[in-house]
Amino acid sequence: MDWIVPLTSSNGPIALGTENLFLGPGVMIASPHDVGASFEGLRQRAVIYGSLVGDGGLYTGSATQTFDLRVAAGGLVFSVGYPAVDVQVSESVAIRNDGVIENLALSFGAVRLVGLSAVATSAVRNGGTIEGGAGIIVTGAMASFRLVNTGSILASVDAYVDNTTGSVDTVINAGRMEGNVRLGLGNDSFVGTGGSLAGTASGGGGEDRLVGGSGDDTLAGGLGADTLTGGAGADRFVFAEGGANRDRIADFSTEDFVVLDRSYFTALSAGALPASAFAANLTGLAQDASDRLIFETDTRILRYDRDGTGAGGAVMVGVIQAGGVIGASDILVA
Repeated sequence: MDWIVPLTSSNGPIALGTENLFLGPGVMIASPHDVGASFEGLRQRAVIYGSLVGDGGLYTGSATQTFDLRVAAGGLVFSVGYPAVDVQVSESVAIRNDGVIENLALSFGAVRLVGLSAVATSAVRNGGTIEGGAGIIVTGAMASFRLVNTGSILASVDAYVDNTTGSVDTVINAGRMEGNVRLGLGNDSFVGTGGSLAGTASGGGGEDRLVGGSGDDTLAGGLGADTLTGGAGADRFVFAEGGANRDRIADFSTEDFVVLDRSYFTALSAGALPASAFAANLTGLAQDASDRLIFETDTRILRYDRDGTGAGGAVMVGVIQAGGVIGASDILVA
């Protein structure tokens, strides 16, 4: 397959039919009112050592089956409007970034990946910087997404968000992420060991595994029976549902907090849980009308009872690890 290799800087855009693109060091393609480079072939590649700048940085058409992008150290894909990297594929996309991918517009992600079939796969390995209103957005029909971050993903809202119809996500963060991580409907995992996340890592509709890093993490399982591991630091485990959506906290400690979302736990007032609203016993039952959270000490199950000893009954909130203990001072309502 042919390669387009610009030797000097120029105003774009560059339209590639079936060709690949190699943009060498010191070469800039600038297209202030259009995308810097567009790709319309079935299977294409782009290698960026220079700078690709435009209203959108790089775009692939709806016929694309596979696309590989390498942004080398010193390389730049920059957008002032649409996503800096906007790729739609029916089979696979692979991105390796050791440079900078940036979008100035708050309403778009720096990277948007659109799956065109239920078997499409996507993978991003970031050792550089990805920055925008959102970092990486995955949408459409897709089977799986994998992100390994050892660099920086900096977003004003979401560092990563899955809007697909059911992709299985694997997000491994050993670098720096600013913004929320919002997993999707599959049985997903977020592992933050060795990294930092300034935001909330939340599961979607599946049975997810969320592992924090060494800092003060906020983990929210969402729907499904999820496993939450905070790691070191003062972590917050957020619960917005009860009943069948029973999450397990694997390492609750005296530094950590359980945070209950008042939109579901409507019988609770915002703030610290009063000692009078908490009971710990072997039965898991409210002892008086004021009890709202009951910790069953032998099974380590935490239950919510909206009317104490009334007729309403209790629903399961979650369970903590063997040997774990929780008290009223460990519970916040937000």
